[in-house]
Amino acid sequence: MLGSMTAGPALVFAEERLTWRARLKASLTGRYPDPRPLSFLRAGGAEGGLWALLAGGEVAGWTDRGRGLKYVSNQDGLFIGERPATPERPATLWLAVCDGVGGHASGEWASGAVLGHLARAFAAGDMLEPAARIAPDALHELYAGQPVETRAADMATTIVGAEIVGNSLVAVHAGDSSLLVVRRGKIVHRTNEHTLAQTLADLGRIDPSDVPYHPDRNLLTRSVMLDAQGQPIRIELETRRLVLERGDLVLLFSDGYELYLAAELAKLASALARPARIVRELRRRLFGWVTNERNDDNATLIAYRHR
Repeated sequence: MLGSMTAGPALVFAEERLTWRARLKASLTGRYPDPRPLSFLRAGGAEGGLWALLAGGEVAGWTDRGRGLKYVSNQDGLFIGERPATPERPATLWLAVCDGVGGHASGEWASGAVLGHLARAFAAGDMLEPAARIAPDALHELYAGQPVETRAADMATTIVGAEIVGNSLVAVHAGDSSLLVVRRGKIVHRTNEHTLAQTLADLGRIDPSDVPYHPDRNLLTRSVMLDAQGQPIRIELETRRLVLERGDLVLLFSDGYELYLAAELAKLASALARPARIVRELRRRLFGWVTNERNDDNATLIAYRHR
């Protein structure tokens, strides 16, 4: 089942899906007739989003440029992919968010290249963790394809992703884009931000509650990047394996949503059952439609409700 969550940029779907009537019937009967793969990629400076009813749950996502003058393009991006079950393998869902590093050349290109790499790996039937580990190769290919006089080696991006097969979730990340798993209103898993401020908190130099407000909260200690010669740097990818329960909410988001503390984000999201409503309401609050404040950073959010 596909639909528009709110007025805004047109939705773009990479592959044709079942009609909403067929999806609704499938959701009621538990039988999905001839399901087709879903592959949705929004990156490279674009805005937009997706709402889809899947075999294993419901997902919604949106990426925004921001409403201030700080950014004229969107360095964030997202990828959502679903491979239906076959006799040989169970249904597989990939969720990923990348945020091109601000202050680095071509952050928009970096996030787009990595998300494109993940989309190709997904289509090839690969697993998320090994695909994410070689993500710097995608930046090297982009760098090598540029004219020598315009090459920029200082491109980088964060990465956070989830691979869901049945009730098993594999979470991977590097940087300060985050993943939360919320169960009955409580956070049962949260990725550890790879920032200098978080490192100071881990060392006991600052109080953990000060991390969201620390001046070094956006200085990354890990990311997908190249060295000065344009060669890929193997990333220290943090990986976690979890077991999902029915009704669990999985949230992936870039640091544009750091306006909300994780507990506040989880509380607000738990009050709304449907991922589409969660994304719509968080966007409303983030961009001042409720608070009369404006966020000038790129912001991307994916919400998945497991069933």
